[in-house]
Amino acid sequence: WAVQESLEYSAQTRIKLKGPLEFTWTSVLCSAKNRGKKGFTNQVFVFEVCYVLVVRALAHYNNSFILCKEADGQEPMNRENLISAVKDLRVSSGILKYVANTLLPRWQSPP
Repeated sequence: WAVQESLEYSAQTRIKLKGPLEFTWTSVLCSAKNRGKKGFTNQVFVFEVCYVLVVRALAHYNNSFILCKEADGQEPMNRENLISAVKDLRVSSGILKYVANTLLPRWQSPP
């Protein structure tokens, strides 16, 4: 977040970039033949942050689905699984709400 804040306030400083910033990342999920490549490169940092946050929200959603599936059909239903599933859904919805209400509007019209 410190990088994002410094980029937001860069107009108020005398620091000027000579070229666009590029963010490069690699994935352990890439196939073996693609591992020799340098990775994925993007010049839009906010897009990368949004993407990572949405993937994290989907991971919480998937975990809650698994917990509910495990609790389904049990008599009585496993209370701990359901409580954990609800917590994961709340975290997931909070992340998606933050991306939708805070990050995306700032990306569409930067400060």
